[in-house]
Amino acid sequence: MSIRSHLAKAHSRTVADEVLGIVLFNQKKVKELLDCFYQTEDIKITQRAAMVVGDLGRIEPFWLDSEHEKFIAYATSPPHPAVRRAITRYFSEYPSEIDENLEGLLLDLSLKLIVDENEPVTSRVFSMTTALKLCQKYPDIAPELKAAIESGMEYGSNGFKNRGRKVLKALG
Repeated sequence: MSIRSHLAKAHSRTVADEVLGIVLFNQKKVKELLDCFYQTEDIKITQRAAMVVGDLGRIEPFWLDSEHEKFIAYATSPPHPAVRRAITRYFSEYPSEIDENLEGLLLDLSLKLIVDENEPVTSRVFSMTTALKLCQKYPDIAPELKAAIESGMEYGSNGFKNRGRKVLKALG
């Protein structure tokens, strides 16, 4: 059974875990999963694939290294919020440095999401973490991150405020 067929069964943790198991068992299936993730004809398939891509990114993050540039571009206007959530979480938890050529794009995306009050809080807080990691490498960008977080603190959700306080504290 194809990855797409599995994803078409239902939107559930069980189905996502089944698909993840298939991909982890056969790394060649990553391409098939990503084809489902990037397609836009069936938004439900995209949404369900995003759940699996997010899980795969936490278990085998380096399997997705070749997708970094495409992830950043896709996150700028995703067909479903689950796509952006999976991508922002992936980069917030990525255990290594990303390609220096992509850091500026990733920082721009992160800062835009942090200040976007219409963006779901999950993508905003994952973006804070990603931007903080970049600030540790490039301390000169810390004032920009502080300003972005502080702009949302007064009216942000509890989750935004909680992560915002932690990131601001880490920035000093």
